[in-house]
Parts: sequence; structure tokens; C-alpha cells
Amino acid sequence: LATLGLTLKVYIDDLTQVARISQMTQKTNQFNLTTKRYAEHEIIAFIKEEGSTVISINVQDKYGDNGLTGLAILDNTQSTIDTLLLSCRILGRNIEYQFMDVVVDIAKRNKIDELSAAYIKTNKNQQVVDFYEKCGFVKLNELDKGFQCSLQVNSYKNQDIQYIEVRDGR
Repeated sequence: LATLGLTLKVYIDDLTQVARISQMTQKTNQFNLTTKRYAEHEIIAFIKEEGSTVISINVQDKYGDNGLTGLAILDNTQSTIDTLLLSCRILGRNIEYQFMDVVVDIAKRNKIDELSAAYIKTNKNQQVVDFYEKCGFVKLNELDKGFQCSLQVNSYKNQDIQYIEVRDGR
């Protein structure tokens, strides 16, 4: 993995990516913690609303550009991860853990002390049932088809994966 030259470019509230972001919410199933589906106008509303942060990532390696392949939507007013998903074409390289480092860092900048999230089970996303726990979240309660969990942001331990360079996408 260290020889791949992985680069993760981070974009925050980027209106130029609305169509692809919406498409990812519609089509991504395997690494999608809630499988919420959003139309373009809903993504625009998240971006324009002060209480939300839309974080998207582009992943590149020495073989090429994988494009926009990751998304997190933070509801800052509720201190919640509304959506967290990654395209299956970038899995298996620990990008999900580096992305969580980015998400938690942005939550810290947004003055969030405790970050909550949910896992909603579907027929296709069982591979991520323990993702939040692997990232240090604590399961709080069971839901009809999943669970709620929480993270004390200041106690989060960055994965800090040395072979993945993180850059500002701007």
C-alpha cells in the first residue's frame, strides 16, 4: 500500500460536486452506513445551510484518479454524522480510516464535543456493521434495523496512516 502514492483530496461544501455527491447517495450500497438517498436540491440545501458540513473526497494513486469517491454529511446542530459512504472501488486501502480522521478533525473545528452516528442495516452494507466501533465509537442503543453510537471527539485517536497523503482539494 505504501508504494501506491495514495492521495486523498478533501473538499468542503463544494457546489461544483453536487451532481456526483447526489449520485453517490443514490448508488452506493456496500460502504454506506445509513443508505440515505438525496437529490441534488437536498445536497445544495445541506451545503448552503450553516448548520451542515458536506465533506467529499477524491482519491488518487500512482495509477490514476479514482474521482470523487467518498462523502460525509455532518449535522453540526445535532452533532451527528448524517451520512458516511465510500465507493467500493477505493476500499481495501484503509482510506475509510483516514477519511474518519478528516471527519473528526472537521467536527473538532466545528466545536463538536460528542459526535453521534447511526448504522442502519440493509441487505448490502453488512461489511460496515462494526466500522464505527473500529473507529472508537461506543454503541448506545439498538434501533429497529441498526444502532446509534457516539464518540467523545477529544478522545478520538487518529489513524494517521502514513502512506495516505491528505490535501485540501481547493
